[in-house]
Amino acid sequence: MTWRSKHIKRLLGISTLVLFALLYLFGSEALAQDSLGQDSVTPPILFISNDTTPTDAPTGAAAGVAAAGANDTIEDDYKPLPYFKPIFGLGGGFLTYFGDLTPFQAGSRITDNLAFDFSISTRTNRYLTMELYFLKGRFTVDEQSDTRNLNFQTSVEIGGLSFSHNFGNFIPERIPIHPYISFGVEGFNFNSKGDTLDANGNPYYYWKDGTIRTEEELGTNPNAPKTSRDFLYESDLREANLDGLKRYSQFSFAIPVGIGVQYRFNRRLAVDLGTEMHFTFTDNLDNVSAKGNGIREGGEPPEKFLYTSITLRYNIGKDDPEQPEEEIDTCLIDDDNDGVNNCIDQCPDTPDSLSVDSVGCPVMDTVAIVDTLPLKDTLVSVESIESDSVWTLLLRQFGPGEYPDPDFINEVLRLPGVWTEEKDGTTYFIQELYGNPDKAEAARRNIENNTGIEGAKIILWEPMLDYKVSYDSVEVNKLMSTSQQLNNTDVFFRVQLGAFSTKISTDVFNIDDVVMIPSKDQLFKYLTGEFKNDFESADKHREAMKKKGFEDAFIVAYRGGERVPLEEVGIGVGEDQVDVDTAGGVEVTPPEEQVLTFKIQIYASKDPIYLAPANFKGVENIEEYEEGGLFKYTFGSVGDFGYARDVLLNQMRRTGYKDAFVVAFLNNQRITIEKALKIKGE
Repeated sequence: MTWRSKHIKRLLGISTLVLFALLYLFGSEALAQDSLGQDSVTPPILFISNDTTPTDAPTGAAAGVAAAGANDTIEDDYKPLPYFKPIFGLGGGFLTYFGDLTPFQAGSRITDNLAFDFSISTRTNRYLTMELYFLKGRFTVDEQSDTRNLNFQTSVEIGGLSFSHNFGNFIPERIPIHPYISFGVEGFNFNSKGDTLDANGNPYYYWKDGTIRTEEELGTNPNAPKTSRDFLYESDLREANLDGLKRYSQFSFAIPVGIGVQYRFNRRLAVDLGTEMHFTFTDNLDNVSAKGNGIREGGEPPEKFLYTSITLRYNIGKDDPEQPEEEIDTCLIDDDNDGVNNCIDQCPDTPDSLSVDSVGCPVMDTVAIVDTLPLKDTLVSVESIESDSVWTLLLRQFGPGEYPDPDFINEVLRLPGVWTEEKDGTTYFIQELYGNPDKAEAARRNIENNTGIEGAKIILWEPMLDYKVSYDSVEVNKLMSTSQQLNNTDVFFRVQLGAFSTKISTDVFNIDDVVMIPSKDQLFKYLTGEFKNDFESADKHREAMKKKGFEDAFIVAYRGGERVPLEEVGIGVGEDQVDVDTAGGVEVTPPEEQVLTFKIQIYASKDPIYLAPANFKGVENIEEYEEGGLFKYTFGSVGDFGYARDVLLNQMRRTGYKDAFVVAFLNNQRITIEKALKIKGE
């Protein structure tokens, strides 16, 4: 154990003893006063005259008056004095140095480290105190080791401003013990001296045998006279200029950070027991620094010192105690005048023009709400609605001319229960429906903590109003601990129905869970379904969508906020080549006339693009074909499907075309991959 840890342990021990002494001396009295204040015990009769001098206890009626007066005095002890009134403090303690030197027998000469302080402070509110203070003292350090023998003593004069927080916003005034933390800024002077000469003016020479002599150890003078230290620090270390630092400044700043405990005897008198670490901005307190050489070379960090003290404080503010505030029962108040009291009002700012439900939230008729719910079969049922209101999460909204960025889309498409709503040209990305705001808040935190989506809001589903929502934090935390959290390993498979150059109402699809994704190139993609780690169900859904007439439907996968190729999640061509567009209905020509090629489709646009490498990220030999009112662009042309999939496709994705996929042509006519593989017999 180092000297520092020993010293700190000693300080903590002393502090603990003093604290227990205070508790023993005054704790029982405080408890008795607290009991008296609650009228639980009859107080002792004591008459206090105007000059506050105790007199003989009266009898009869006067005794009853005196007893009441005693109760009032006890209660007044714990009422706060007016703020911004002066509190004088006087204290003392000792300083402890932390720096380049290691003290020898630290604490054996504690009298050389004494200090005192004077302060004027004021309470700015129940828990914050501002203080101006002056501190004067000194600390002495003697290092004695096999490698070097250095010492110094310095006086310090410190002035500063600090703020302390006594947790009065949590601890009632009537409790006499208040812990506190403090922080401040200060400036200080120091003047380091060294004990380098004995009482006769001879310099000290430290010999290897542990003796101090008046001559340097040369090996030829074993009988050199011995001497001893007089512990008079007479040599000015700065003027000695031992390291070539010349006349360095003996003024510096420091940041004091402290902790402590205050015991209040009554409203005016208190005692503090605390300790503060002063982090200085100088490396010259001990006259040893990083610029020194040899045994005088120190470390880089500046020095610091600890001040441990006990301080008596007296509040001289006028005895004008604040009147205690009466507690108001919020259940008797209805701030928004909607007929629902504040304690159960989950929508506290409802306009007067809207009718509200039993928890104060605007609603339509309950049956009308349920009838208008999309996904009501899969997301919420009438039985699961715990109030008259239905809640949802608004992930984000995009008005006319606004488009979501790809990162947002990739994050959205790996969430369960997502769909889009179109109203007045604005696209709303919605996530699930919830029977109460607690469940909605738990889901919102899940999304915020585990995805890149920020700013999701809890709103009323009908009529899609954004209100300040009231929820039970305890219940939300329970839901968070028991519900499954989103993670970056689950894969969500979705079926893309198609991409269109004009916006189509999602109602046209006659499918509940359609997600519409607008983009700046005026293409509108439509996706349906959500299959968590279930490719087989996604494939069945794709087949069902094909039977509905969406011949170009294909499967896409999302994981951890990114769209990923199906190969990366273990889906091979043998199971289904789904990450491609399809175009059925092409008649197969006789085998001897067939020319089958595979290409990589990299882009589609409603307007033609000039076939120049600069328009395709520097890629050359781009080809164009037109299909379904769109101009589509491909790269490469090979007869081997495996080569197209494993080489050309990966090449285009590395170039930046993340959505590239393999397409097949028979005699320059687009066909499905399935038909192409059948023709090749694969």
